[in-house]
Amino acid sequence: MLKEISDIILISLFVILVICSCQILLRTRQISTDLRYYYYGIAFYFIMFVVSQSLFLINEYLFVEEESTYELIYILGNFLGNVGIAILMFVVERKVYNKLRYIPTIIIAVATVLMLILYQIMIVFIIIDLVAATLIPIIYIRVAFQTTGDTRVKGILHGIGLIVFMIGILLNTYFIGPIYIVAPLLELSGVLIFQYALLFYGQGTE
Repeated sequence: MLKEISDIILISLFVILVICSCQILLRTRQISTDLRYYYYGIAFYFIMFVVSQSLFLINEYLFVEEESTYELIYILGNFLGNVGIAILMFVVERKVYNKLRYIPTIIIAVATVLMLILYQIMIVFIIIDLVAATLIPIIYIRVAFQTTGDTRVKGILHGIGLIVFMIGILLNTYFIGPIYIVAPLLELSGVLIFQYALLFYGQGTE
């Protein structure tokens, strides 16, 4: 029962992420500079997350007894999800903090490609990508403390939203029982915090 409720919350998260992506893409219509690619990258990550997690759900309910199909969809889901992470890392490095010389982006991209080639040890590359991706909220918070006012608060909200979202992903992946309910709620909360910071916080003062 807990698992079914968790999946319903997760599907609600997918719907909200699609809505968030549409909001982000609509915002880009007001941007004439290359900053719009930053927004494209975030929307792309949200969509890739929805696609990859949807594949995992489909796998679990339809193909769990078909080993070869299950494994193929599992590999594809992880690959697409990590492509999204690579794009998100790239746009954050390009537009928020570019002093890392794109090394985290390169690490994630290489690990993502290798998970297709060496899929027998895919978990190793997933861990590499996740560890590298933890830099994203750290970047937002670090840059926030170099600024003041609304810009600082906005950056901190970005970081907190991503941290909450990532904790939800980890709990949803590696824990069972009551965590089934907590994990997707954390993911949902993290997305809403991030989206609020991205599109709405301080809008009247910009």
